[in-house]
Amino acid sequence: MSCTVQDHLKSIFAKSGAASRGDLVARLFFDHYAGPLGLGGVARSTAGWP
Repeated sequence: MSCTVQDHLKSIFAKSGAASRGDLVARLFFDHYAGPLGLGGVARSTAGWP
């Protein structure tokens, strides 16, 4: 079986709960960078940017 980039993206989206590449970037930023920067209180919707 040959896996494509699209297959890998589908897997990442499923595991992270992201709906798009932009949503994935936003989730990664807020989950991993916003806290240490003191931006953890910024609200975001589950669909991406508020």
